[in-house]
Amino acid sequence: MVEPMALGKDIFVIDKYFRIYFKNALRPYAINPAEAMVLLTLYSKGGKMGEHVFDEIHGDRLGKTQEQIIRGLQYDKGAMTRIMQSLEKNGLVLRKKNPADNRSFIFVATAKADAFKPCLLEILRQWNHSLLDGIECADAVTAAVSQMSQNARRATVEQESGDE
Repeated sequence: MVEPMALGKDIFVIDKYFRIYFKNALRPYAINPAEAMVLLTLYSKGGKMGEHVFDEIHGDRLGKTQEQIIRGLQYDKGAMTRIMQSLEKNGLVLRKKNPADNRSFIFVATAKADAFKPCLLEILRQWNHSLLDGIECADAVTAAVSQMSQNARRATVEQESGDE
């Protein structure tokens, strides 16, 4: 049986070190982790990036509304507005009118953002390699963590719906 505090503590520690690693790796590109996470959601084609990163929140290449990005990344609206303004100012996203709803916009990665994609994916690939170093059943660990992520999202939604 898993010690109740051990798993949560280990996930917390991994998250802490990932944030440090990610921030340091992105520094030379003048992009912050939140902006990089948004770009990851915009890199999709046909629902998948081919890297199994954020597959569940990817749509098509037509872009995403800010609301879709917020739901996928669980950011608040104010923070997402600042992130999108920064990405737009730095030429990494374009804001277009949403043809399905004239009151909202669709954000699309620019050619500059597309050129950054291999760098970003390599940063994540290196992190994954470091994290899974010495683990023989890396595929099983990856599948288990993916399932845990889905379970965590479901548990939170269930908890929030019970609070109403």
